[in-house]
Amino acid sequence: IFCNLFLFICKMNSVPKRVTVRPPELGSFPLDHLAECTYAYHIFMECLRKNEYQNHLCKREGRDYLLCRMDADLMARQDLDKLGFSEKQIKEAESIVPIQRNKKEETGFVAGMGLVNARRALQKKQNDNKEE
Repeated sequence: IFCNLFLFICKMNSVPKRVTVRPPELGSFPLDHLAECTYAYHIFMECLRKNEYQNHLCKREGRDYLLCRMDADLMARQDLDKLGFSEKQIKEAESIVPIQRNKKEETGFVAGMGLVNARRALQKKQNDNKEE
């Protein structure tokens, strides 16, 4: 028992192993400390808010934001076609029909009530059959 306790204490006092930190695969994405791209960022975020965060409707604004970051050397310059921002990809994304959210709830839909109503109808039918 003493030997096991001694080994446990030694492990507790040992120096932890070094953790190697690797940079992101595509390079760093530093913060915009000088606010060089704040305007493009706010335009992009406003577009997202206006379109209920359906990002396919804000591809142009997203492209403009990334271009600003590339021009300000806040990210490595990359081909926008590979990032999904070619003119063809933007037009395809804009042609997608926006997702209609919360339409059922606006008309009074309550989740689970269909089961309750079905159960009530079944009980009524069973009661009607018993009475006959």
